[in-house]
Amino acid sequence: MVFEAARDSHFRTLMTKAVTNMTLMLVFPFFFNQATHNVWFILVWSSIYLFLLVSFIVSVTKIRYELNENYLLVKGGPIRSKIPYDKIISYNTTADVYCGYRVLTASDAIEIFYEGGVRRSVKIAPKDQETFLEILRAQCPKAQMTL
Repeated sequence: MVFEAARDSHFRTLMTKAVTNMTLMLVFPFFFNQATHNVWFILVWSSIYLFLLVSFIVSVTKIRYELNENYLLVKGGPIRSKIPYDKIISYNTTADVYCGYRVLTASDAIEIFYEGGVRRSVKIAPKDQETFLEILRAQCPKAQMTL
């Protein structure tokens, strides 16, 4: 089953500020440096800007969590994490969304701890948390749940 990422106003504001800052940093040189006033520089710089902007927006808007038959697949832009259910140790709700490995766009998150892998935990925020947790509980009966 596929779950979309929840989005809240805090992360929308954060993403708006990030896009605004990126735009200002990439447009700022045009105003103060005469060497940037040529066609080639504008084409290259605009291409770099558009690539970064589109990559950023796609990676934020394409976050999904898939509960497959044998594993949880966390997708966020180019990031993919495949976590087998038998490797999940525990999961709990968390408000700490700024530290650690996180693929989310909301403050109301779930942290999943698992064996193996480099990170050992991932923070996610599916839209329908109750249904997600019910399915995860059914798939991982040995995992400890702290909510």
